[in-house]
Formats: sequence, C-alpha cells, structure tokens
Amino acid sequence: MEGFSGSTLRALAGPRSYERGLGHLNAVSGVEVGDGRVTASVHGTERYEVELALDGPDGLSGECDCPYGMEGNFCKHPVALGLTVLAQREGLPRRRKAARDRAQNLDGWLSGLSKDELLALVREQVGEDRQLRRRPELRAASARGDLAAVRARIRDPLDISPFAQYGAGRRRGVRHPGKSPEERKAQRRSA
Repeated sequence: MEGFSGSTLRALAGPRSYERGLGHLNAVSGVEVGDGRVTASVHGTERYEVELALDGPDGLSGECDCPYGMEGNFCKHPVALGLTVLAQREGLPRRRKAARDRAQNLDGWLSGLSKDELLALVREQVGEDRQLRRRPELRAASARGDLAAVRARIRDPLDISPFAQYGAGRRRGVRHPGKSPEERKAQRRSA
C-alpha cells in the first residue's frame, strides 16, 4: 500500500479523469475493504462497480465496469473511490485486518461443511448469481471438451453486434434510413 496516494491516482488516471473523479466524491457508496482490495459503487450516468487493488504486483491498480473503464482505462470512478479511501486512511489498517479475520472465519466454516452441504451451497449461489454461474459452466464445458460451449460462454459477454451494426451504418453515412441526401439537405434548410 506504499504507492497509494493522490499523486499515484493522478498518474494512473491522467489529469482529466483525476479532475472528473474529484467531482464524484459524494457518489461513492457501499465501500468494502478487503485485505488487498477495496470495492464500492460509484454513481455517475449509471451505477458502476469499482475495485482498487492496493497491493498488486504492479502496485495500485483499478477496475471499473463503466464503458471507459472496460476499455482498460483508469477512469474517474476509481479515482473517486481512491480519494474516498485516502480520506479515511487512518481506519484502513483496522478494516483490512477485519477483512482478513472474516476471510479466515469463512474458510473455517466452509472447511467444516460436508460435501453435500458444500454442493447445496454452491448450487444455491449459482442459481442466484448469473456471473458466478458462468464460471463453473465454463469449467464444466472445458472439462467435457465441449469447445462449442466454451466458445459460446466466452462470446456471450463479448457480444458487440448491436454496436457493430450501429457503427457500420454510421461509417457508410446511413444516418437517416429511407431519406435521400437531397431530402436531408431540404430538411436542414427548412429547420
């Protein structure tokens, strides 16, 4: 956690995203501190899930599920979360220790469950959590050697066809289907 500072956040995000992150400090909610990570929701245009890895191999890093963050950018949302955590820095070591204790308690409880109890718990969780379900489905398809199912499980979250269709039409100049260029010019003149 040595490299966790406002200047590190600025260097990762760049000046524009850093400044925009300052405007989202009141939009951070549900901060959860883990041993080596911090997660939260940041409300912008929509609600985005953000994670900061505090002790990663490359130092501080962040992920966000907003469109800009999904492109691999350190956006304004991790900046807002990071600055929020820095404002509460004194309590961070205690919260990280509490997270380690919770993880140890959970591990102890899970270790004490029978195989049937573990299977029931996993089945319950995958039945309720679509993202969680995708992981074992992918592993099961891989173990069966079902390459078509593996491809489908990988492609589903990456489906960009609606965006590709929209972008393809705009590249060809098809902005107003059914209207000729002359009709569009006449419409602009009358407006």
